[in-house]
Amino acid sequence: MPFYFSNLILQFAYNKFETTYFISGTNDKYRKLYSPYLIQNEAMKRSIKKEIATYNFYGISGNFDGTDGILNFKKHFNGHIVQKIGTFIYYPNPVKHQTIHTVKKLFGRM
Repeated sequence: MPFYFSNLILQFAYNKFETTYFISGTNDKYRKLYSPYLIQNEAMKRSIKKEIATYNFYGISGNFDGTDGILNFKKHFNGHIVQKIGTFIYYPNPVKHQTIHTVKKLFGRM
């Protein structure tokens, strides 16, 4: 279920075991409004109301050494990190993917 709040769009999925946060986007022009915190808080309150025990921020990747800004944002909600091993990327058309990757590299857009 998507939330729309001024400059921010967030996507959540609810089931009886877990609320999963998938994706968001924000405009730097409105960065000082802190709307991501407000929306995450609202989603968590909805999860509590529905008696859903787990709130999954999904997609924490990168550095776990404290330098990752997204990880730090997510840690502000007083949760804990469950680090899982492995990722999987599937390219349905590997030739097309490699062609696009090569063209982007040639034009310096990587």
